[in-house]
Amino acid sequence: VIEPNDPNWDALVEAANAAKTRPAAWLEQSQFYGDLAKTTVFATAFEHWLARLHADGTRATLQAYVNS
Repeated sequence: VIEPNDPNWDALVEAANAAKTRPAAWLEQSQFYGDLAKTTVFATAFEHWLARLHADGTRATLQAYVNS
């Protein structure tokens, strides 16, 4: 078992959990991503692929991405 050792661990976990139903929550961490959440093209693509990841799993999502 590797213990969490990131000083931002609690905030990252909170954002990851929120992003399951609202993907923008992850990008809204401006301390890491700056204004990227406001870049519509990127944010829309991020939301699409994160939703697919949660719905279809890693393997299927990566395969769909590679085939797109």
